[in-house]
Amino acid sequence: MGNIDKDLAIEVKNLSKAFKIYSKPSELAWEIISGKTKHRKFWALKDISFEVFRGEIVGLMGRNGSGKSTLLKILAGTLDKTEGEVKTYGSVSAILELGSGFHREYTGRQNIYMGGLCLGMSREEIAAKTEWIINFSELGKFIDQPFRTYSTGMQARLTFATAAAVEPDILIVDEALAVGDAHFQLKSINHLRNMCTRGTTILLVSHDTNAITSLCNRAILLEKGEIVDIDQPTAVTARYWKILYGFETTVSSGFDETEKQEKLADQSHETDAIPEPAAGLQRSQFFPTPNKGKKAEIQTLKILDEAGNKVKTLLTGETYRLVMRVLYNSDIQEPKVGYLIRNRHGVELFGTTTDTLGELPPPAQAGSVYEYTLQVVMNMVNGPYFLTGTISCPDEKGPRTIVDILHDYVSYEVINHSKNYFDYTVVHLTPVFHYQKVSANMESSIAR
Repeated sequence: MGNIDKDLAIEVKNLSKAFKIYSKPSELAWEIISGKTKHRKFWALKDISFEVFRGEIVGLMGRNGSGKSTLLKILAGTLDKTEGEVKTYGSVSAILELGSGFHREYTGRQNIYMGGLCLGMSREEIAAKTEWIINFSELGKFIDQPFRTYSTGMQARLTFATAAAVEPDILIVDEALAVGDAHFQLKSINHLRNMCTRGTTILLVSHDTNAITSLCNRAILLEKGEIVDIDQPTAVTARYWKILYGFETTVSSGFDETEKQEKLADQSHETDAIPEPAAGLQRSQFFPTPNKGKKAEIQTLKILDEAGNKVKTLLTGETYRLVMRVLYNSDIQEPKVGYLIRNRHGVELFGTTTDTLGELPPPAQAGSVYEYTLQVVMNMVNGPYFLTGTISCPDEKGPRTIVDILHDYVSYEVINHSKNYFDYTVVHLTPVFHYQKVSANMESSIAR
């Protein structure tokens, strides 16, 4: 592989992994006895090559079955490769399954020792880290209770805290950030960031695209055992959703040529603003799973000021209208309109739907065109933002299904006409400062 870069942590070259697949168990025995091949090969990984540098957090994304877990197990040393080279420089620890090495009947304290040993820690290291693990997991007086009596969140906190106590050169994390409540998730994320500042390299697998875009320096996208993209997290997550659903934003038909040219011009503008703005969609808690149906088509999505002018530069604190025009190709009894605003890092800052707002748009008939407007006060600070629009309808199986989406379709810039907040904040809370001089005993008199 040539000269080793002193900052290189993981080096993978032409890695492939094949599994033998048998139609039935007896075929394995027959193959051993007869010496005749009775299996077929399934290539979980095919010619994978990439490098990860020390101190990086690299996200690994892909659909279920894309080869992520196989790759992690090979990097962690728990699975042999079929072809290629894998080199890791430094100690490696992996959180591949929360709860690994934990016993239901043992206490939390006993499980710290069991889990620590499974993660490669010595008994001395475990003893030195036990109090830290208890404090990090916030289990306190419950630590000496049987593991089976813990809630799912408590079990997750203890297993993650035990794994987090290891200080490896390389940490491999598989979906471990989905544990616990929001407070514990934030604490876990901050711990991973602190590890990176101390030089630890982290390879993070997650389906949470917000975690990937906010935490990672780069991202790798796997599909059918092959790397299809290595790039900035926002670009990779967009392509991930294109692969996941095959739902690509296109220019809709069925409206006049002037409108079409306006939309094409808008789309060209957004393409210059960010990589592949219409390449796919980002998962959002606000929007359900889309499909390839075209019961409705979003013809336009734009932002208008109070005078009705289309704008791309907005002022903090001013009122604007998010306007979406929809052509219905089929009857939809309960259409739902949704809007989502993200920043340049792909973090979802604001999203809502007509359901969330308690609004019920009228039933739409095939051939009809509706224009929907959401009025907002743009309480966001300086910077570029991206607006997504979506239209969905009830699904026969229960949850709603998106029938059209314009992903990151409108890019716009917010500027502030009165400088009264820090540059690195993301929302404007209209700050007003007050003060008064009070007597030393005022608080106690108010309390009475």
